[in-house]
Amino acid sequence: MKNDDLNDKNKVILVARELAFNAIPGPRVGDFYINEDTYSRFTHDWGDTIQGQYVGTNGSFYLGDGYASYSGGLSPAINKTDLELTDEVKEGVFWFFSENMAMAHNGINVWLKCRVFKIKGEWNAKNNN
Repeated sequence: MKNDDLNDKNKVILVARELAFNAIPGPRVGDFYINEDTYSRFTHDWGDTIQGQYVGTNGSFYLGDGYASYSGGLSPAINKTDLELTDEVKEGVFWFFSENMAMAHNGINVWLKCRVFKIKGEWNAKNNN
């Protein structure tokens, strides 16, 4: 597994943050959605709506204490009522500061199992270009 090479301090931080992340109900920043056979990730939660990445773009997902945040471009928002949870699980990469020490060049990547949603409403690929 990709997270096995973490030192003991970072493993403790990851376990605590993963538990808090998994306690968030519904679609979360960092989870995936399927849009016409293309996977994208949710990037910003507005409450009733949630935004995703533009197809083919990359960004950075920070894993905080009980939240994730994203840095990068955003697509139009999707109503959460137009999302349906699938049985699929997909690994997503996140980062945090090693040993909680915020300084340059101290970020480490970790992988978490993320939920996968499909869009059941009218929102489609034309909104994601």
